Amino acid sequence: VEEGKLKFLYTNADSIRGKMNELQSRVNEGGYDVIGIVETWTNVDITDSEVALEGYNMFRADRANGKVGGGVMLYVKEELKTTMVEEVNAAGFQDTIWCLVETLKEKILIGLCYRSPNSTVDNNEKLLKVLESAVNLKVATHVMIMGDFNYPTIDYEGGMVNAGEQTDAHRF
Repeated sequence: VEEGKLKFLYTNADSIRGKMNELQSRVNEGGYDVIGIVETWTNVDITDSEVALEGYNMFRADRANGKVGGGVMLYVKEELKTTMVEEVNAAGFQDTIWCLVETLKEKILIGLCYRSPNSTVDNNEKLLKVLESAVNLKVATHVMIMGDFNYPTIDYEGGMVNAGEQTDAHRF
């Protein structure tokens, strides 16, 4: 790890199975410290060894209830001190995982979220609670949030929401 800098990769896999060789090649070429992948489509029938990356610790949250889609994975280089931070998701948001990465100088809370385009109002509320919990948790010097939030009415580059004030997108 270069002093004071972490290199991140984020992607939506649309099913990680069958793409591990490609992912391993990209990781080898890119020298990433942290990798976040949403829509892994993993479940309890897929073993950790099937989706492991050499040189990385893996943290995964599979889609519950046997439903197809969703799922998130974080890979963190083995030489980085990493701890799971489960209390961030006390609200029970459907697809998220959080960990604390410690470098020599800083502690970074890293979160990965996937919000389905068909997310319920209840799940959207849980997402807001998770994000609020993350920024209010006093365990880190920085917070890094990656994910696919599927709010097409939000212009992230322009900082605009093209929806009414009472919508989930606007509240996000």
